[in-house]
Amino acid sequence: MKSRYAKLLSLATLGAVWVFGPACKPAGAQVQPAVPIPAADGGVQTLTQGPIHEAFAEPINYTPTAGDVIPKAPPADINEIPPDERPDGDPLWIPGYWYWDADRNDFIWVSGIWRIPPPDCTWIPGYWTAVTGGWTWSPGFWMINAVQEVQYLPTAPPESLEVGPSSPAPGVDYLWTPGLWVWTGGNYGWRPGYWVQARTDWVWVPACYIWTPRGYIFVEGYWDYVVDRRGVIFAPVYIPTTVYVQPAYVYTPTIVIETNVFIDCLWVSPHHRHYYFGDYYDARYARRGFVPWFDYHHRRHCYDPIYVHERWRRHDDADRWERRMRDDHHRRETNVDARPPRVYSERNMAVSRDADHREYRMATRLSDTAKRDDRRFQRINEEQRNVARDRAREMTTFRDQRNKVESRRDKNNTGSLAIPRFQEQERKAAVDVPSRPEGSRHGRTDRDRQRDVERDRDQQRQRSEGERQQLQQQQERQRIDRDAQQRDQERQRVERDNQQREEQRQRVERDNQQREEQRQRVERDTKQREEQRQRVERENQERQRDQERQRVERDNQQRQRDQERQRVERENQERQRDQERQRVERENQERQRDQDRQRVERENQQRQEQDRQRDQDRQKQEQDRQERDRGGRNR
Repeated sequence: MKSRYAKLLSLATLGAVWVFGPACKPAGAQVQPAVPIPAADGGVQTLTQGPIHEAFAEPINYTPTAGDVIPKAPPADINEIPPDERPDGDPLWIPGYWYWDADRNDFIWVSGIWRIPPPDCTWIPGYWTAVTGGWTWSPGFWMINAVQEVQYLPTAPPESLEVGPSSPAPGVDYLWTPGLWVWTGGNYGWRPGYWVQARTDWVWVPACYIWTPRGYIFVEGYWDYVVDRRGVIFAPVYIPTTVYVQPAYVYTPTIVIETNVFIDCLWVSPHHRHYYFGDYYDARYARRGFVPWFDYHHRRHCYDPIYVHERWRRHDDADRWERRMRDDHHRRETNVDARPPRVYSERNMAVSRDADHREYRMATRLSDTAKRDDRRFQRINEEQRNVARDRAREMTTFRDQRNKVESRRDKNNTGSLAIPRFQEQERKAAVDVPSRPEGSRHGRTDRDRQRDVERDRDQQRQRSEGERQQLQQQQERQRIDRDAQQRDQERQRVERDNQQREEQRQRVERDNQQREEQRQRVERDTKQREEQRQRVERENQERQRDQERQRVERDNQQRQRDQERQRVERENQERQRDQERQRVERENQERQRDQDRQRVERENQQRQEQDRQRDQDRQKQEQDRQERDRGGRNR
């Protein structure tokens, strides 16, 4: 099992960059103009929007087709080193891969992940393959260990006949698994759907088909861990070409994507076997085919294992739970400020808000996650990190081997890919893994059954031979143990004698040492009392000096306050005298002006009186003259 998983894991590295967006058009199509995105300092950006590593989770589409074609070849893989902390549970390091980002019209790097594999499953990594008009992605997948080699079917399965449950559920703890076509005897036969008993801590992933350039692969259903127990997802990053082409460039993921994105802002594009997270609320993403995860499952020929499990887990309140998600989704569609950030930084810390305006983190540093997460984390040493890197390189080799095998164009386009055995860690079997549903075993070929019988016979023979060898080894060990026990008894007797003499000598030494320690203790006590006395004297002197200094400071402060008060009083008195003098001067001036005005008025009055008197005299003179004139005329 150990060698098997590592080699299949080799196949996993090319995995999952399938989320292309608007620039992923069919062959010959024009790439849409890129939407400008501001560059971070140094050019490298940690993103809180993008694809989720396909080895962590994948949606299911029962109509397997080739992915969109992009006109640009992916770069060579970067030198990615696993971080120095990982969660408990013996996770595997599955390396990252390049993914086409239509907003940038360029590739971004989907960071590697720590992943606890589904029980009895092996990861088959995806890869980029050259096709007419450009490049397309052949997705990765988890294959159950009962399958010894990857079989390629020459034709695609017919359109699904699934229309929903054909019988009532046996109980509330059951989930409906859709039916699908299975290859039997050179033709496809319909395998009806069936009910699976659900488990709170396990997610049932039903069987499906995967497209490859060589043909179609049937992937049997399996039980997977719930999202919180699968491992750690790291944020994707945008790395400029001028950075990753440097020979010494090394990348280590440090920003963790929180698993709450699987409920709050998760997306699916029916054209790609990828989940996406983050801000895809803009209308242009809907035109590209992005749909919220709670809508994807309701589409024809689509299945979302995570949505089905989460809705079943809340079956008592499922409608209100989904309505709440839809309300929150609508709020972000209509309010740009409510959308989560698209780039991680220490300033925004990738904080989002739910429908109740409660904040939660979309992304945090691995060190912070390890401190506060319910899962326990452990630090790995350099040797363990090198082992993880070696497995990653083996995955890359197997990925390239898969690419080479599946890219061959045989006459009838059929064949198989043997799953190699790589050395891997011994894993403890999951103690509570549900048994595989009976319905998932339909459609196995006679060749598969014969292989199972031969494998069981070989395992039984190996167990018998191993038990016989183990019995012989046990008898030989018992004889050797008896001889060793006798030698140990004699050695222990001699050691006891020596130990008694040594104890006697040590006892004498301890007595002498105790007397010496007693003498030194008396000297230390005497010295400590003297030091205590001197310290008390110094403290008293220092206290007296402090008190005297404080008294002098208080006197100086009081004297300064008195002087300041006197100065202020003198200034106030001087100000008052100035104000009084000015008031008197103003009054004198006012009185003088009044006297001058009165004098001028009197002079004016006198002048007017004199003018009146002169006028009267003149009038009188005029009257007298007129009377004289009249008297002269009369005479």
